[in-house]
Amino acid sequence: MLSSILSELDLSSDINPTDLRDYATNVQDHLKATAVLQNHLIKIECNKARVKALGQLGSLLRRISKLDEARQCFEQAIEVVQSNNLNQKYLLTNSIRLAHTYQWLEKFDLSNALFSEVIKNCLDSSNLKLYLDYAYQHAGKNYFDQKSYELALSYFNKALKIRLKKGNPELVTSTKIAINACNQRIGS
Repeated sequence: MLSSILSELDLSSDINPTDLRDYATNVQDHLKATAVLQNHLIKIECNKARVKALGQLGSLLRRISKLDEARQCFEQAIEVVQSNNLNQKYLLTNSIRLAHTYQWLEKFDLSNALFSEVIKNCLDSSNLKLYLDYAYQHAGKNYFDQKSYELALSYFNKALKIRLKKGNPELVTSTKIAINACNQRIGS
């Protein structure tokens, strides 16, 4: 029932090529979805489903700039993963989301540290290597927001190399947009 309700809403987002942030294309539908998910969370007993719902809710909240609420969702998701020994992919994805939210809150000491930890975890674990391009991409966006364009570019290039091998055109395009944004700022 939840997925059918959410599927009727426009929960897409667009990447702004100027600041590289993803914003809701339909804020009203995002608000409706957050209300539905918040109501649904009360009823969830399965920890894995709770983590997924918290991650989805946090992502929707971040796209509509409700950053403190998004941060709380990701922190709760991480707490559920850690206290219930769930699969580490849930810890990693919600850590990326939390670091991303710290970035938007301009808490760069926290975002830098968390992105470094995420990248290290991806490099150290064969089960998490699958997420390395995401870690590099979002670490690059983090440094882009700090106006460290050369450093951001190095992360985007690492992400692009992996994404070209994966062959997902949407991810490749997203990374190329980020690379172009860096090159424009470095060149000006």
